[in-house]
Amino acid sequence: MVSTIIKSYVINLDRDFGRMAHIHACFRDADVDFERVSAVDGRGMSEEEFKNFFETISQASGSWLRGQVGCFLSHYAVWTKIALGAENCAAIFEDDIHVAEFIRDILTNDAWLPEDFDIIRLETSTNRMLLDKYPIRISSDRFLYRVRSTSWCAGAYILSRSCARKLISVPKSCHNKTDYFLFCHEHSSIAKELTVYQFFPAVATQDQFLTKRDEMRQFPSNINENTKLLGRLVTYFKNATPYAICKSIYKSLLGFKRVPFRP
Repeated sequence: MVSTIIKSYVINLDRDFGRMAHIHACFRDADVDFERVSAVDGRGMSEEEFKNFFETISQASGSWLRGQVGCFLSHYAVWTKIALGAENCAAIFEDDIHVAEFIRDILTNDAWLPEDFDIIRLETSTNRMLLDKYPIRISSDRFLYRVRSTSWCAGAYILSRSCARKLISVPKSCHNKTDYFLFCHEHSSIAKELTVYQFFPAVATQDQFLTKRDEMRQFPSNINENTKLLGRLVTYFKNATPYAICKSIYKSLLGFKRVPFRP
């Protein structure tokens, strides 16, 4: 079987020149080409445009930040490109992603792809995930696990063309924030139907999830509006209830684990 290069798309706001320079450097170092996709600027939407977006969205999706609207519409535009394109799959990256050197091996040879995949997560998740017991070995120290639970973050993933077609066929009334829509078993009409794999260790991570001491960290989030330290601390202690702590311990006993990023 002849292997081919996996096409890569990078979502980038027209005004984010610094992020574009960052992603150019990342992919140049990895010797990988990509196609830039102009992102939808949710914060630049008029009140009428913002209101129109919600006319067909279910109230069950909750409240959206403007950045979340722009993020979803941007990813949706790429899904449409893939669904209507000639490639069997493509990789999608947000422009604040940091990637491991191994990304070149992944994107320049598609022979390793599982035949049944819909989505392959390249990045870490902010929650513990339930992964299959037995992984697929990709290299001596990189594995693919089938994901059996909700996961978060949609900054770097490979999407099959068949899955892209599934995603754009979902009625607008069932749309939700990007990572909810793709990966949340509890709040997505399609997530449970998708065959999702996770790289372990992850080969990518969003800039905002690096520690403040990490020299690679550069950008604030374009989505989260409450990024100040005090806000994060309030959120943490608000969620750190006895129930949440017991639930975390319970998940750990069931085998839920965090996925580390390794450059």
